[in-house]
Amino acid sequence: MNSQRKLIKRVCAVGMTGVLAAGLATAKPIAALTLDHVIAAEGEEEKRWEDMTEEERMALPEEERERLKAEAEERQRLAEEEAARIAAEEEAARIAAEEEAKRAEEAVDPSIPEDGTNPEDPANPGPGDGTETPGDSTNPEDPANPGTAATLGYKVITLYPDENGLPDIEALKAAVSEHTAALMITNPEDTGIYNDRIRQFVDIVHEAGGLCVYDQANLNGVFGLTRARDAGFDMCHYNLHKSFSSPHGCQGPGAGAQCVSKELAGYVAAPVVEFDGTRYYLDHQMPDSIGKLRSFYGVPSVMIRAYAYIRSLGADGMRQIAELSILNNNYLISRLLKIRGLTMPFAEGRFRMEQARLSWQELTEETGVTTDDICRRIVDYGFQDYFTSHHPRVLPEPFTPEPVETYSKDDMDEYVAAFEAISQEAYTDPELVKGAPYKAALGARIEEECLTDWSRFATTWRAYKRMEGEEILC
Repeated sequence: MNSQRKLIKRVCAVGMTGVLAAGLATAKPIAALTLDHVIAAEGEEEKRWEDMTEEERMALPEEERERLKAEAEERQRLAEEEAARIAAEEEAARIAAEEEAKRAEEAVDPSIPEDGTNPEDPANPGPGDGTETPGDSTNPEDPANPGTAATLGYKVITLYPDENGLPDIEALKAAVSEHTAALMITNPEDTGIYNDRIRQFVDIVHEAGGLCVYDQANLNGVFGLTRARDAGFDMCHYNLHKSFSSPHGCQGPGAGAQCVSKELAGYVAAPVVEFDGTRYYLDHQMPDSIGKLRSFYGVPSVMIRAYAYIRSLGADGMRQIAELSILNNNYLISRLLKIRGLTMPFAEGRFRMEQARLSWQELTEETGVTTDDICRRIVDYGFQDYFTSHHPRVLPEPFTPEPVETYSKDDMDEYVAAFEAISQEAYTDPELVKGAPYKAALGARIEEECLTDWSRFATTWRAYKRMEGEEILC
């Protein structure tokens, strides 16, 4: 239990932008998380002593003047006590963070890259000698999921896809033990395949005493069709981009909402917004909380927009998003798979949800043109470059289309026509594709070697300092 408690606090600390401390199915309104001030009850309040002029104070009856003055002094006393308490908590948190950082630095194995993965052992990444409490993760998914646990010192065991494109459940059974802290999993996976055995995964980990964390980055395809609570998850992360109308983090003010079960509510970042039936207030009295984050309000504008989006569509509208996302995606991939050199590995003939992980491997082997070449060439046709895959690329030469619910049939047909043309170019004039882009506002090419050679790039300041004196730094 101590290991679980430690994990809860650490995962909450790293993974939150907006925090929703409520049950998964009965979450408090997201709007409550975006308040910049405590909202007073309706009705006009009595003017306070500190807000009065000296003339107003002297005009009051003596008894009322003394009462208001005493109330002001009491407010001042309480405010000073609260400020002192918060300062003491922040100082204690600072000292604890410094001690934790010192312990982590002493425990770092310099032979392993800073993101916690081990390129020589991709099936079992993570720092240390295997004595840490392990957590399980699945691949392919966002590398931030296993990266978070590895950064915090946990050993990560990655579950790779089986022949059906889903995390191997037998590998999970073999990996789980009394040392298992948690499972973090995405469903549907980035392959677009829905894991219909998700409850089994959760039950296996729960039986071992671990927690289950749900990354719902691909929620577009399951609105109104499935619920995290029904699958038994303890914690659930929602990206507000893609699924809830907000910009992606690297192209605007991104935000995420973290939902937890009632049992974990006490561990989330403090303060939290509460409602006592009359007014909203900030609750600091959370002894098990990870404490205050630097920007504990999250991103109010993004949270409000997501909340308004949900309320404006309603339950039926949200389900329609899922239905349209699935329809659009399956129409698009049915057209794309007719293009020469493009295939869809894993689970042949199996239904995809709101996206699909395709592969240009066949075209690359026949022409030498890679998915990165095509990604740059598509810009010349007036489209934004596409998402290939998270790293490491489990699938060779990946291409991940995500039409979601917003694109029309004409939009998708135009998109397919551009790839048909690029495929033809690759087979007839491959150097044309390799030299792209030709019409981009910024025509410079990134030196990709610096992003693939472990010895030539640093993702943290500590890694950079270790490389000082090297002839080439990226």
